Amino acid sequence: MSRRSFVGSTIALGAAAASGGLLAGCSSGGGPVREVSFWSQLAGSKREAGEALGEAFAAAHPRVRVRESLYGSPDQLNQKLLTGIIGGTLPDLFIQHWDYSLIYASGDRLADLSGLVPNASRLTDRFANYSRLGGKLVSAPLYGTSRALTINVDIAAEAGLDVDRPPTDWDELRGWAKELTRWDGDKLLRAGLHLYANDLELYEAFTLFVQGAGGRVLTEDGTDVAFDSDAGVAAVEFMAQLVIKDRVTVPGFGIGDSSSAPFPSGRAGFAINGNYGLTSAKKGKINVAVALMPCRDGGYTSMIDPFAFAIPAKAASRQGAARFIDFALSEEQQIRFAAVSRNIPATATAAASPAIKKDKLLARFVEAADHAPEHGPVTPAETRMIPVIARSVADVFYRRSTPATAVRSAAAKIRPFVQVRS
Repeated sequence: MSRRSFVGSTIALGAAAASGGLLAGCSSGGGPVREVSFWSQLAGSKREAGEALGEAFAAAHPRVRVRESLYGSPDQLNQKLLTGIIGGTLPDLFIQHWDYSLIYASGDRLADLSGLVPNASRLTDRFANYSRLGGKLVSAPLYGTSRALTINVDIAAEAGLDVDRPPTDWDELRGWAKELTRWDGDKLLRAGLHLYANDLELYEAFTLFVQGAGGRVLTEDGTDVAFDSDAGVAAVEFMAQLVIKDRVTVPGFGIGDSSSAPFPSGRAGFAINGNYGLTSAKKGKINVAVALMPCRDGGYTSMIDPFAFAIPAKAASRQGAARFIDFALSEEQQIRFAAVSRNIPATATAAASPAIKKDKLLARFVEAADHAPEHGPVTPAETRMIPVIARSVADVFYRRSTPATAVRSAAAKIRPFVQVRS
């Protein structure tokens, strides 16, 4: 499953409120109980860890009652938050992907957490950089994901490939992909390398290959497009070579029901994946190895995707919400949440802890995160960039465009709204 896939049934706002919330603390003496309304996306594989976090906070802070409303996907929560912005009905606290929060932050709608949340100073620079806008820390990551290669160990062994010596450059990556591909006439039985199942995953694959060729998607300050470059063209050329010439996958392979996605269903030798893919691979009983994503001529690259708390500027229970975030960023809670949900802690000390390192697959994704750029393509326009780039690259796969034309066309469409940071 991708990071934005729907993860299950949603607990409606009214139902959560009526039941007293999932994270309700107990009332005792010592003054009035603060109530914090929390719009949460800690569902699916994060549910167990989210409930444990809420219970621990309730025990430690009995004077703060957190009422959680649970949403099953970022898109669903996004619609709720946009409606709340228009209607003035935002919660005291929410947790969402970093790129959405950059949009909500326009017009000073989100509080600067750097002064409200002391433990925000513990965030790694990479994670914090994805949460800064105009000098303000507009969100605070609870955890993140990174990108690497997940390898089906059994399929690799059948092909005579050693997972302890994974690809170290693009030539080796291509060789592995060709060896692992299986066709039956005109029918693709198994993708050697599964690239994408939706626009977001294709955008991320493009980003990784651009970085691998020595380029960037945006300038470091995020104010202009940077992928209309030799690196951008090289990235699309290599991806097109894999799809058109080498036929290691086909456009559209794996698009549809996530329960039958190629890698967790055994229909891909290896895939560009995030640590979120470990859960679905385990369900599919896939024997997995994790390898770093190689650059064109050696070295490694990755990208990170923080999942962050934010507090609306006009939140009635701002201090209570800040207390909850601060608690979640403590080392004990960072380690516990990450270990249970198999996600990357947002603080360096937690990421380096023995409890995280003992999960060898997760530890590999933690290592991958260190190869992500210090400053990623952070812009409020990121969500608008995704479909433009993805569809331009897909046009090359369908032979409707050339790599150079696709890159120039996408850049021309994106540049105006990136430059105005809309």
